[in-house]
Amino acid sequence: MGRDRYKIVDSSYPYHITCTISNWYPIFMDPEVVDIIIASLKYLQKEDLIIFAYVIMENHLHLIVKSDNLSEIIRRFKSYTATEIVNYYSSSLKTKQLKKFNYINNLAHSKHKIWEEGFHPVMIENTKIMSVKLKYVHENPVRRGYVDEMESWRYSSARNYSGQKGLIDVVTDW
Repeated sequence: MGRDRYKIVDSSYPYHITCTISNWYPIFMDPEVVDIIIASLKYLQKEDLIIFAYVIMENHLHLIVKSDNLSEIIRRFKSYTATEIVNYYSSSLKTKQLKKFNYINNLAHSKHKIWEEGFHPVMIENTKIMSVKLKYVHENPVRRGYVDEMESWRYSSARNYSGQKGLIDVVTDW
């Protein structure tokens, strides 16, 4: 299927989205890189982004989010975090990691490609779909065998849903 499969068709609904690191390279194993992602999401919450759920895995992240202009918010998120990740690798002399993202494109403003294109938005039209997507997002680290209980994964809103304090505040009443 072409790119038309995944589109934001109605901004009044939340969407399950997935953002993937280029070539699935596991950069989120570095807590400082994850801090860049978390700080950006928190900033975007102050603007227009409503976060219902998240999980940050080693090479991708899942979000359940809503915004009046979700495509633009995600574009800005990916642009900003890509720049910050490149700056982090450059300033910390992690040139080996940075080389993994070398990218040749005369139209691009960067020599590096951190994110894969797109974010695959899937509209969540009702509470049944929301429950299914929440379970999928929160059980991601369990399915990968990283933790036994979804609340044990530090970079997930599963903690918020179990009454604990998560790294990012989320809206749990939907």
